[in-house]
Amino acid sequence: MAGKVFFSVTMSLDGFMAPEAVPPEDAFPPEKQDDPDVRRWMSKWAELQAWAFPQRWFRENLKLGEAREAAGDRDVRIAERWT
Repeated sequence: MAGKVFFSVTMSLDGFMAPEAVPPEDAFPPEKQDDPDVRRWMSKWAELQAWAFPQRWFRENLKLGEAREAAGDRDVRIAERWT
């Protein structure tokens, strides 16, 4: 039974992929939102992902509105050819 799996990962040029793990049950309940460790983790994750949000391809595919810049779109198209 074959299926399709979609996998997406972001890595900085120095090899950083994600901050230290925070269990999902600690990160998302409302009572944990003010926890300093969770806030620090979310801040680090947001910094790592920040480059993607202004990209046209990302915003159009997630229906987030108009893009603020087109830089990087060519790289996304090239990567799509290899999938």
